[in-house]
Amino acid sequence: MFVNNNTKEFRDKLTILYILKKMEIPLTKEQLTDFILHMDIMDFFTISQYLIELTEINFIQYLDSVDPEIYLIGTNGSQALSIFKERLPTSFCEKIDIQINKYKVKYAKSRELDAEYKLKKDSNNEFIISLMLKDSGEPLLNLELVVFSQATAKQICTNWKNDAPAYYTKIIEILSTDI
Repeated sequence: MFVNNNTKEFRDKLTILYILKKMEIPLTKEQLTDFILHMDIMDFFTISQYLIELTEINFIQYLDSVDPEIYLIGTNGSQALSIFKERLPTSFCEKIDIQINKYKVKYAKSRELDAEYKLKKDSNNEFIISLMLKDSGEPLLNLELVVFSQATAKQICTNWKNDAPAYYTKIIEILSTDI
């Protein structure tokens, strides 16, 4: 990726990293491809090849353990983007940002989420929190937690409802990183 970094290939790979970073939610190959094709940035075969290459060098993560399989930017990809982002023209990034805002709404509508808590049976201070995220009706995450205050339970539920896709991304990143 870093050899002869003035090429169209370099810019296209940076663009994929930029899109994944700015979208702030994991994307399926179909969603990512749809977005890039709609923007007329590169063709399908180029997208597919660059996704493979970026995955092989750990700039993006491909998670096939969830259904549907998803892509998200990795730590190495975020670092590379922060170093080389200025290689993407500002006007180009602004056009992408406008479309990302539209697509975020579109993708968010296909996701369902829920967060609720209840007092644990036979306890005065333990609360069970249930968090759920679905994509097109398919479960992405079901998580139950036990916390020891109602205020904490309320805050976790509120946070989840406000930004579940971002928390989901963080959970995936944390759990898929070597310790």
